[in-house]
Amino acid sequence: MITINLATPECTAPLARRCSRCGGEGPFKKDRKRADGLSSWCKACNARQSNTMTPEQRAKARVRSAAWAEAHREESRARARKWIADNPVRNRATGAAYRARNPDAWIRRKYGMTQADLDALLAKQGGCCAICRNALKREGRGINVDHDHVTGAVRGLLCPACNKGLGLFRDSIESLSNAQAYLRAASDAGPVGLMPGGRTCRT
Repeated sequence: MITINLATPECTAPLARRCSRCGGEGPFKKDRKRADGLSSWCKACNARQSNTMTPEQRAKARVRSAAWAEAHREESRARARKWIADNPVRNRATGAAYRARNPDAWIRRKYGMTQADLDALLAKQGGCCAICRNALKREGRGINVDHDHVTGAVRGLLCPACNKGLGLFRDSIESLSNAQAYLRAASDAGPVGLMPGGRTCRT
């Protein structure tokens, strides 16, 4: 006697993703709120919905989005760090392409300046670092925008070395004055410099 197994084997082929609104196969927008990272609506349906929203609905949507982002800030950052670690080449390429399309995006975002503002400030300084007076190079990170870390106000343009030096001195005028006095005393004392007298350590 021959036994025929009529049970249907479990299908392992992935089902095509469908838009829950129009039934189409996409493409789909990214949606970090969903488990699979994609919107349930396709891009076309999302665009149509966005175009029909009233100003009040747009405002409410922005509030909801901001609230979600604040509640999941660390989760989003961890996911972004993981993606960068897993895709270093693609991340560099994406960053380079973005900078090519938006050359002044970083100064606009961080300092509220445009490329024209940067060029004007550089010309005002004669193309030199505001501290050491060496010529500033536009290539790479040759120009550093120095700013007040309390108020955020831009103070000038520095070379990488001077900008790092100010940071290591924590923008302390007193510490910089002490460094100046120390160097002068060491120069006057000869090969073995002596700490200027009359100084007491902080407690």
